[in-house]
Amino acid sequence: MRYLRNFAYFAVGIFLAAAFVLGTTRVHTHSVNPLLRESVASVTHKIHEKGGYCSVVMIAPERALTAAHCLYMKSPSVTIRGHDYPVREGYAASPRDVAVLTIPGAPCPCVSVAGTPLVAGDFVAVTGYPLGITLTVTYGEMQARIVLPEDGQEYLLMTALITLGHSGGGVFNQYGELVGIITAGNIGMFSLAVELLTVTLPLK
Repeated sequence: MRYLRNFAYFAVGIFLAAAFVLGTTRVHTHSVNPLLRESVASVTHKIHEKGGYCSVVMIAPERALTAAHCLYMKSPSVTIRGHDYPVREGYAASPRDVAVLTIPGAPCPCVSVAGTPLVAGDFVAVTGYPLGITLTVTYGEMQARIVLPEDGQEYLLMTALITLGHSGGGVFNQYGELVGIITAGNIGMFSLAVELLTVTLPLK
């Protein structure tokens, strides 16, 4: 009898968890502009070489943002609509884990940078190439602004799912405007606030 009771509790727990997850997914899916996924996906591309990969976001013709730790690649290319564009230069915004790339011939569409910072509870969409395989767009909420003691820089903590390969991918608001870049932190993955770096990078 005790086993039946425990099984019943377990089944109810699974049901409630599934209902919560499905309900949350339904809310996020329902609130997303149908054109948002297409818009944010169109400005996000893969940077790669043999044995290495990251993501980039086009911010102007021949210019992209990525994570500075992705600059370890020796001869990277960015793939846009099936065509590879070799990267000519990369400028790191030390100590921030963000860099600007010069990619001759790389075309738009290019993203607009948000003029208003995110606040806790705001919707976010995140793009990138997990494991360097295929473009994904995940959704979540901005949770908090934090300052890491290791570098003294401000980061945004969010709930959208990310993994290896998302580095350099974009974080977008509900209007498809860029609000951050996925970067690496010692206590997890974070999005570096774009409004803090747009005036400091050498956009040559």
